[in-house]
Amino acid sequence: MKNSSPIVLQLVSRIGSGEAEKDVLEFALAVKEAGGTPIVVAASGESGEMKAYGLPLDLKRQGIEYIRLPVKPNGFFARMRIASILADLIEERHADIIHAYSRETAKCARKAAEETGALFITSFYGPYDDGRFGLKKKYNAVMASGDIVITPSEYIKNAVSAFYGVSDDKIKILPTGIDETKFDLSKISMNRMMFQAAQWHIPDDAPIIVYPAPFIEGKGQMLMLSALEKMKDMPLRCIFTGADASGKAVEKLFKAAQTLHVEHMVQFVASPVCSETDYAMADVIVYAPERTEAFSHTVLEAQSMTRPVVVTDNGGISQPVQDGVTGFVAKAGNAESLAETIKKALSLNAKARTEMTLRAKESLDGIYNRKKLRENIAAAYLSALKDKSGE
Repeated sequence: MKNSSPIVLQLVSRIGSGEAEKDVLEFALAVKEAGGTPIVVAASGESGEMKAYGLPLDLKRQGIEYIRLPVKPNGFFARMRIASILADLIEERHADIIHAYSRETAKCARKAAEETGALFITSFYGPYDDGRFGLKKKYNAVMASGDIVITPSEYIKNAVSAFYGVSDDKIKILPTGIDETKFDLSKISMNRMMFQAAQWHIPDDAPIIVYPAPFIEGKGQMLMLSALEKMKDMPLRCIFTGADASGKAVEKLFKAAQTLHVEHMVQFVASPVCSETDYAMADVIVYAPERTEAFSHTVLEAQSMTRPVVVTDNGGISQPVQDGVTGFVAKAGNAESLAETIKKALSLNAKARTEMTLRAKESLDGIYNRKKLRENIAAAYLSALKDKSGE
């Protein structure tokens, strides 16, 4: 080990405010709090002023160094150029670890690690689509080739082990937590909620469902609309809130709502992130993506806000939810099951609702305690370095 307090390069290929970016920030803070030095490197090809939102802004606020490379990892020669830059950076900063979060950057990171002797770590968020006849399996396999492979859930750990033959001792389950002090219902003032209700034109006589997810394909909004079609006899309002990067997704979803004759039940709010006030407005929070996901901070945020949650048994997103105890779990991709499960959540009386949300909050504070999870991350880094050096 070059340093008693590790220096860790974290390599990403895109910058935003999604699940992977939340992990990058949490891993960086884990290193910093343990006395190490995190450096986040983005091979995004961006130049000019730093973005005023998402990961770059979060890193700046936390005093974590952020470096942008003026090239994307598109094509062999671009990847070789990035690998060379990374190798120089590892030597210059005496970095112990290079940690890749995407397939696009992992090949670059592995090459740089081979040249410098740095520890190579990957975060595996799949399962990835291996394509027709499995032609992309080799491309995807780079994410399973780290000296250690980090997954956020038991579901992904099992997938990595089964599909790529990675031994259990090389796979570390390291979910990240959320800022419980931010997602705290007691800190949301009545004035703030009244202002939000006025902005959203929320009716006084209808239960409110909040569906927080970016407006991109596979995030479950279409499935939710189909579920609403099966609840047309109920006086509901469903607020879909999230980022609309294309600027066209909301229009497409509203047309789908009209086709299903549920346009009177829905509202679409384009926003870069789902705020704690958005969660506070909900009687029930639903997240039911069609695509398999490794984990979901959305679920943790909803639980922290003491709101009943409904998720689907799709990958690792249901891991924090014990069906009927700390929330509700519907069948993945099944609109009928989703509708019936939402009805269960909405039918809870005040006592049952309070008991369920408090159990979820207690589970969150225990299993997904942010401080403890950061300590686990730092310990995993140090353990891997000791194993590599033979100490």
